[in-house]
Amino acid sequence: PVPVREAYFKGAKTHQIKYLSPKKFSFISELGIYDDMVIFYIHRGDKLGIIIQDSMVANNMRVLFDTIWSIAKDKPQE
Repeated sequence: PVPVREAYFKGAKTHQIKYLSPKKFSFISELGIYDDMVIFYIHRGDKLGIIIQDSMVANNMRVLFDTIWSIAKDKPQE
């Protein structure tokens, strides 16, 4: 089955999906970076969102995102 998020973005021109091995990377949250804000959405137990508004934190998270994005694959990994 196609994950809901992937089905939602399929064919979208402004989004690109990459994949990480679930054996190596097990994330329980999603990350959003907007201007000087970092937003964590945690999907374990009760839903939780955390917003950090700080330009240094946002820039550090962009570097982390870019690093992970550079090793992600275009197709799902086992």
